Amino acid sequence: PRDLDTPLLDRPIAYRVDSLIGTYQVPINRLSLRPELTLSRFDFDNGTVAGQPYLQKFRNRNVITPGLVVSYELAPRRSIVVVARNSTANYTNRVVDTPKRDYNNSSLLAGLDYDGGGLWRYRVLAGYEVRTFSSNAIKTLQAPVVEATAIYTPTGLTTLIGTVARRIQDSADETTVGYTETAINLSVDHEYLRNVLLRAQGGVYLDSYNKNQGSQTLYSAGVGATWLLNRNVRLAATYDFTTRQSDSSTTASLGVGGGTGQSFVFGSGFSESRYLLQLVLGL
Repeated sequence: PRDLDTPLLDRPIAYRVDSLIGTYQVPINRLSLRPELTLSRFDFDNGTVAGQPYLQKFRNRNVITPGLVVSYELAPRRSIVVVARNSTANYTNRVVDTPKRDYNNSSLLAGLDYDGGGLWRYRVLAGYEVRTFSSNAIKTLQAPVVEATAIYTPTGLTTLIGTVARRIQDSADETTVGYTETAINLSVDHEYLRNVLLRAQGGVYLDSYNKNQGSQTLYSAGVGATWLLNRNVRLAATYDFTTRQSDSSTTASLGVGGGTGQSFVFGSGFSESRYLLQLVLGL
């Protein structure tokens, strides 16, 4: 219930994702070709909202995603990269009298993978993504997309990692079908002592729904320290803060998914602080 794109569930519900991924690298002088294939299976449990059934089994699907990554090395560890992917989703539990959710999703991104010699390394890809549905009743989703990662290592003891991603996601409600998510994260790791590790992180997720149904924003921040007692035992203390804001227009009828015809707001706003102390044993 505390995630994005979820209704006011009475209790958490589970889902499972099984993935099989295969890739093969083909070097041709400075050019490198890497065909890839991903097979995924999604399986959701049903839940309840205000005591009423809230179905999620209709989201069960099989997804086949072939892709190709092409890189050209301008200099050692500095390459131009092009990534093309095409996904086909087949939903296995269609709800009667609702449009088929089966879709084809294509994306093309291009950018640079650059290693600055140890201080900086970044990979920035930008492009466009289009998702078309087998049913004409569902509007095509399309948006600019980004996959970017930057790693900054000012010293041998400190590492900063920043990521930015923008993509099209599947929605939990049968009436919205999909939305565009923008995610920004920054983390810092520092070796304070040889056996004391410090970390801090912050992030923001912005979900923008189709059909002008509003938006949700999730902010997170946290700090932690890990004390390596010996090679097999470590003690960790963390504090994480999360807050979510939901646009009041982000509403949808429970319709077929809920089976009640009532309306709800996708996970209303909340703030949460979590303190955790862990003793970890390992071989």
